[in-house]
Amino acid sequence: MKTLIRTLAWLAGVVVLLLVAVAVAVTFYFDPNDYKADIESVIESSTGRQVRIPGDLSLGLLPCCAVKVGRVELDNPAGFAEQQFVAIDSASVSIGLFRLLLRQEIVIGEVVLEGFDATLITRRDGTVNWEFEGESADAAPAVDTSADTEGSAVTLNQLSVEGLRFTGGRVRWLDETTGDDILVNQLSVVTGPIELGEPFDLEAGFSVAGLAEGLDGEFLYTGRPVVDQENLTADLSDSVIELILTGNDLPGGKATIAITAPELTVGGSVNAVVANQLKLDISTGPLVLRAVASGVVADSRPSFSGTLEADSF
Repeated sequence: MKTLIRTLAWLAGVVVLLLVAVAVAVTFYFDPNDYKADIESVIESSTGRQVRIPGDLSLGLLPCCAVKVGRVELDNPAGFAEQQFVAIDSASVSIGLFRLLLRQEIVIGEVVLEGFDATLITRRDGTVNWEFEGESADAAPAVDTSADTEGSAVTLNQLSVEGLRFTGGRVRWLDETTGDDILVNQLSVVTGPIELGEPFDLEAGFSVAGLAEGLDGEFLYTGRPVVDQENLTADLSDSVIELILTGNDLPGGKATIAITAPELTVGGSVNAVVANQLKLDISTGPLVLRAVASGVVADSRPSFSGTLEADSF
């Protein structure tokens, strides 16, 4: 029995050493930049757009199986004045290979996206630049689904992400039918570790120029949301949302709106917003308003009841 255990331990050690050797060999002897043209071709055939990868591609051993990419640019379809649709300055992600093989746990390291820049355009004829054509579905190879796959499915014990870090984001919305030109700048999303069905730390923010004529805004969010994939809902209870508006037509040139949500759920089959004891504080110049309300927003129809009070001014 002891001999069997020692043999199994020795075999396990050999397998681990082999995996490490393969990872090291791939890292040092495989250059993903040699396959840039192939990667660009796959993206172009899938999106129907021209793509450029002027930045470098790299693989990392620590953390295990890390992939990093430099600048990537994706063009608009033909007929749009602006050439570039979206670009990123850099991105990286890693996967814990050993825990995937040994425990069937998908452990994704911190996902980093820096310098995201997109321009969304609606032309006067109603065409938009965020719809992709790509190759026809008829060209896709046929997949044989007749085989019995019972017993062959892989069940994963756990999926987790060490965190998301999106910084330096910029999104511009141009609508030629209405004349709207809205710029979302300084877009950032930072989270703590994420596991399915568990709350996670989330901080997000962005600034907006062109909300209305002479009116700009800044949005800030902090909370610990919980995402329910089965029911397609997000529990945003105990979140804090702050909106800061600036403009010459506002009293004192500024208005601050603070929202605290002890109980707040978004989504579901009817895509509703359900709030209980939602607290709203508005201050602009000498005017201060406070509201506490509960209700539902369903099918874009709000139904709330509560109290409203104002400080003397």
